[in-house]
Amino acid sequence: MELLSCPQCAQVVYFDNDVCLSCNTRLAFDPGPLAMVKADVDAVMCKNASNHSVCNWTALPDSSFCLACNANKTIPDLSAHGNLSRWRAMEQAKRRLYYSLRELGLVEVSAQPFPERAPPLRFQFLGATANRPVTTGHEDGLITIDIAEAEDAERERRRDALGEDYRTPLGHLRHETGHYFWLLLVDSVNQHDGFRAIFGDERQDYSKALKHHYEKGPRADRQDCYITAYASAHPHEDWAETFAHYLHIYDTMMTAQEIGFIPLVELDGQTLVEMWIPLSVRLNLLNRSMGVRDLYPFVLTKPVRDKLIYVHEAIQRSR
Repeated sequence: MELLSCPQCAQVVYFDNDVCLSCNTRLAFDPGPLAMVKADVDAVMCKNASNHSVCNWTALPDSSFCLACNANKTIPDLSAHGNLSRWRAMEQAKRRLYYSLRELGLVEVSAQPFPERAPPLRFQFLGATANRPVTTGHEDGLITIDIAEAEDAERERRRDALGEDYRTPLGHLRHETGHYFWLLLVDSVNQHDGFRAIFGDERQDYSKALKHHYEKGPRADRQDCYITAYASAHPHEDWAETFAHYLHIYDTMMTAQEIGFIPLVELDGQTLVEMWIPLSVRLNLLNRSMGVRDLYPFVLTKPVRDKLIYVHEAIQRSR
C-alpha cells in the first residue's frame, strides 16, 4: 500500500483515518485515485460513514455507498448487542481487500471489470443466532462472513481448535474472494489445464475431500507442497489459500517498498517471491523483538512458490 497523506498539510495519515491529527482536516479515501481527499469538500462520503461510522471512503458517483460498501447484499442486525462493532471491524478489513483488488486491476470504480465472466462480487455479513448458525464461505459470487470472527477471543479460540497459524478477518476475506476470482481468472477463460498442472484436478468431489480432511487430517505431503494444511484439502482450497497469501505478500511488499524497507523495483512473480522470503524473516525477527507471534509463520517451498507465481501470472493476464 502506498503512503497516504493529508491533502491539506501533507502529513502522513493511516488508511482508516477520517481526520488528520495534525491539522484536523476531515478526510475521506477516494478509491478512484487511491488517495485521501477532503471530506465534504472534494467528495461525498459513503452512506455507511454518515449513518453508522463504519466507513471512511467516498461514495460512488451513481450510488450513496462507496465501492466496497456498495458490494454488500446483507449487513448484520445492528440492533443486536455488539454487532455494530463486529461489522465495523469486518468492513475495515474489506476496504483493505478492495484497495489491493483496485491496485491489481481486479475491481474498477466505474463497473465490474468482467461482467460477462461471472456474477458480481457480493458480501453478506451475518451474526449467528440460536436458530440460525452462520458458515463463512463463497457461492456463485456471494461471500458470507460470520461476524463473530471479528471478536479476538472467539477468533483465537477457533484458530487454536483448528490448529491454524494465522486467522484474521482480512485473511477470511482474501481467502473467500480467492474462490470468486478462480471463476474469473481460471474457469471462465478456460485455463483449466494450466491450473490442474499446478494445483491438481478441481473436479474431484469437494464434499468428500473436505470430509476426509476434517476426519483424517491434512495430506502427508502438506508441508512440502501446500502453503497451509487446509490448502491440502482440495484444489479449490489450495487456490483460495494461495490467492489469499498472494494478496498478503503483495500488499506487504508494496508497503515495504513505499517506506524504504526494500528497493523499489518492478515485481514480476518470481521477483515478488524471491524478495518476500528474506523480508518475511526480518519482519518475524522484529515481531519476536516485541514478544509477539511471527508476522508470517509460513514456509514457501518450491511447489508453493510455483503456485504463487501462477496466481500472479493469472492476474497479469486479466489486466
